[in-house]
Amino acid sequence: MLPRATSRGCPKVPPGSSHLLRLVELPFPSVIPLPPGAEATIDIHLADNGHLKKAFDDLEAPFAAFLDSASPPVDWVIHDFPPHWMPRLAVPRHLPCAFFSVFHPAAVAFWGKPLKGLRANADGSGWWLNLKNLTVPPPWITEVSPTMAFYTHEAMGFGPFLNADVSGVSAFYRLISTFDAVQLVIVRSCPDVDGDWIRLLHELLGKPSVPIGLLSPAVEKVAASPQGEIFEWLDRQASASVLYVALGSEAVISVELFHELAHGLDLPGFPFLWALRRPARLPPEAELIPEGFEAKAAGKGMVVKGWVPQPEVLAHPAVGSFLTHCGWSSIIEGLIHGLPLVLLPLFVDQGLNSRLATGKGVFTGEGVAETVRFVAADAAGEPVGEAARGAAAVFSDYALQKSYVDGLAQCLVENKDKLRP
Repeated sequence: MLPRATSRGCPKVPPGSSHLLRLVELPFPSVIPLPPGAEATIDIHLADNGHLKKAFDDLEAPFAAFLDSASPPVDWVIHDFPPHWMPRLAVPRHLPCAFFSVFHPAAVAFWGKPLKGLRANADGSGWWLNLKNLTVPPPWITEVSPTMAFYTHEAMGFGPFLNADVSGVSAFYRLISTFDAVQLVIVRSCPDVDGDWIRLLHELLGKPSVPIGLLSPAVEKVAASPQGEIFEWLDRQASASVLYVALGSEAVISVELFHELAHGLDLPGFPFLWALRRPARLPPEAELIPEGFEAKAAGKGMVVKGWVPQPEVLAHPAVGSFLTHCGWSSIIEGLIHGLPLVLLPLFVDQGLNSRLATGKGVFTGEGVAETVRFVAADAAGEPVGEAARGAAAVFSDYALQKSYVDGLAQCLVENKDKLRP
């Protein structure tokens, strides 16, 4: 089930699966001050996240009506954490719930111990409200990683997530109450990559934590590029020479940091393709890149203001490295093609994602240039490339990843009655 307007952006159902999958649209509630049609975080300013979650909470009654009228009847409720109320509806109907986690299992395990007794209250109060606690590896994960923690500047950005917003509860409370209430957790990873973290998560939660695999998008590197200005430009570049830059669709970044990134891209002299999408929270008059930057970069770099077909770009033979905001999906997409990653974490779980792959860094133009040069050209950076190419063997093994999807499906079938509340 999904909000009505959001459904327009969903991938089409494959013809061979259309008899198995039915999309049910729910009219999205109107909540002031959200603009008309705003149904996702990409549509709003960061400060309005609480209003968006309040709108999601208003879907509780329509969703209950769906559960009561669905034909055939529902066997499982699988959901994300913002609608933390779904298990509350499922329990009296004796329906098991599964939380589909889009986070790396290490990021989930980092919060695991609060579920065992350090639980936050609905208003956000609790042990984790002390942001200093986020900068120290929790003792329950040190056997797997003795260094997994947020840096101070990353921890400072957690305030809005730990405090109650206009919906009446905090985002953090939504997350941990979901973990508490569901019967099963679905993890977007696999034992071949994150076996220790998946096992730890199972121990911390005290309930099944089932890998669904990496859900790697199947995009192959082919000689013939898709039509369009982006791919025409890529076709003119040398093999594995281009740095692709993308900070996600919801980057929490200031104009000053955008300018530092532009400065850093200008220094090494390597060709780059920058997918630059204006964050909703920045005013329309804000200049994201320095005046004259595009003219200066013409010939060696390309700035695309708007949507970019990222899987196809990453698959292009000219792309040799990837500067990413460290979203787990983007990391997966980059490693599918064996691309060395330049990691620039921006908020929430991205800092922990970067700890899994790299060391501490400082965000300045010179720092970006130094890191890009190391990954793309320096002989000392070759081990980074070798590691990325090695990861591709697992990340791009579609038969292996499909086996985890099949395994989850079998698990749901076998346990739909055993795990009924």
